[in-house]
Amino acid sequence: MALRVNKNSQRADAVKTEPESRHKSETVQRGFSLALSKETGQQTRQHLEDLLGKIEQQGKKLGQTPTFGELKAYRDLVKKFMSEAVGQMYDVDAGAGWDRRGRQKSYTLVKTIDATLESLTEDVRQGQERQLAILQKMDSIRGMLVDLYS
Repeated sequence: MALRVNKNSQRADAVKTEPESRHKSETVQRGFSLALSKETGQQTRQHLEDLLGKIEQQGKKLGQTPTFGELKAYRDLVKKFMSEAVGQMYDVDAGAGWDRRGRQKSYTLVKTIDATLESLTEDVRQGQERQLAILQKMDSIRGMLVDLYS
C-alpha cells in the first residue's frame, strides 16, 4: 500500500509541475516574439526611410524634367512604398486606426495618394508641365506618405 501512495503522490507532483513548465515556455516564447517583432519593425522602418529618400530624389528629377519616363519611375517608387508600408501596417496595427465611419485610416489615405498620383499623371499627359503645380502635388504625395509611414 505504501507504494501506491508514493506513486500517486509522484503523479500529483508531475501534474503540478506540468502547468508550471508550460507557463515558463509561454513566457520565453512571448519574449522571443517581442524581440523578433521589434527587430523586424526596425528593419522595415529603415527600408521605408530608404524608399522615401529615393522617392524624394526621383521627385526632384521629375520636377526638373517632367517626362513620362521620370513620371513612371516616380509612380513605381510610390506604389512600391505604399504596398510595403500598408502591408506592414496590417501586420503591426491590425484593428487600430478606425475612423468614425468604420473604415481604417490607411484605406482612405491610400485612395487619396492614388487620386493625387492620377492627377499628376494627367498634368504631365496633357502637357501642363507647370513646375509649380507638379512640385506641389509631389509635396502633397510625400506628406501623405510620411503620414502613412508614421
